[in-house]
Amino acid sequence: MKKFAKALAVLLLATSAQAWEFMFSSMGWNVDLDMYGLPEHSSGVKWNNLTLSPYLELLYGYDSNPARAHGGSKSSTVGTMTLGSTMAYTSFSTHTTLSGNVYFSTDQYVKNSRDNNKKTFGAQFSQRHSMPSGWHATLSEGYIRGMYNDYYYGAVEQSGKTRKTATRDTMSLGLGVGRSSPASNWNYGGNVAYEQTNYSYKDLYNKHDNVSGGLTVGRALSAKTSANLSGSWSHRTSRYTHDVDSYSLQAGLSSRLQPKVTYNTSAGFRYSRAQNGWDDWGASYDVGAGWKISQKWSASLHGSSWLQPSEISSQSQGTQNYISTYQTIGGGVNFIPVRRLSTTTQYLFRRGQFKYIDGKTENTLNDCVDNLHMIRFASTFTLTRYLSLVGSAQYQTLYSDIKLREYDEYSASLGLRLKY
Repeated sequence: MKKFAKALAVLLLATSAQAWEFMFSSMGWNVDLDMYGLPEHSSGVKWNNLTLSPYLELLYGYDSNPARAHGGSKSSTVGTMTLGSTMAYTSFSTHTTLSGNVYFSTDQYVKNSRDNNKKTFGAQFSQRHSMPSGWHATLSEGYIRGMYNDYYYGAVEQSGKTRKTATRDTMSLGLGVGRSSPASNWNYGGNVAYEQTNYSYKDLYNKHDNVSGGLTVGRALSAKTSANLSGSWSHRTSRYTHDVDSYSLQAGLSSRLQPKVTYNTSAGFRYSRAQNGWDDWGASYDVGAGWKISQKWSASLHGSSWLQPSEISSQSQGTQNYISTYQTIGGGVNFIPVRRLSTTTQYLFRRGQFKYIDGKTENTLNDCVDNLHMIRFASTFTLTRYLSLVGSAQYQTLYSDIKLREYDEYSASLGLRLKY
């Protein structure tokens, strides 16, 4: 009972109202840090080679600045519910595996609910087929619909701004093919992907399509170290705005220095060119490291950079194209003080540079640089095989060349997670 009381005290100090995985995905940090920490020992519902694992998470928390506005916005308590199910299927005869996740999530704020409430539905599936010859192929599909409240500025002069429910639909499809040859120590592969995003406000947000592809060649240098060379290309089209082509080339190393320490690093350059003749180039990188210090302690370090073409629309300035260049670096420490309790402390720094590419006019928005700092502490206490008590606390602050973009926000939540 004393151990449970200590664990509960830790959780009460470690709470957060924001789903951390959505935060990182919005920043492009595609590192899986097990933010939800769903219990891996859940058995699920089994039928032949198919396993379904439904889950439900209920959180109640507080957010000091839901709109992330300069000078702050009206703080509010918030309830969050996430309901979904993961699936896994394995066919040993055909060397095929299938995995997926379907979920629905909703945030309900007590104050300014019409501005802050949101709902999200998502579904992702991945299928991998392997052959004895070393060839393998992976097919992935995804769909996400976000529903939130927004303002419509299409008739400001006549009726002022009116509130409507906005939706954003994103569909993605990807195919990867590769081959590993242990005899020659070489491996190589390629991938193609397509993504389309549609908005319900067609006067404000432009539908855009992105087609991309890449090639990778690697070779094992020793039993612990390998080298790789990769190149990628993408073409982005958008209604009413300039098409943008982007290219990148990176070389790197990955190694297991010892059983408890691993790392991978790659660096290179990227180049982008817009339809109107604007171009830009710079360095790119992707690094990661992990260290299992002991049975109770582990640490990780991750960083990456990427470029993202975008556009913004408004009644006064029309549609303007800009390029966002991001660099991130962050790390985390995991600690398991007792068998049922796990804790995580994480820090992230993200630098974003925004360059507008339509040429200077009196209505053109200004280029700027944003620096975001974020720190989070989270805990999970396993109550039973299927039920866990979860909580976290988070703080983030943004500094910018444009003062009106700056903000501070802290949030907290506590709740239950059920997974069968």
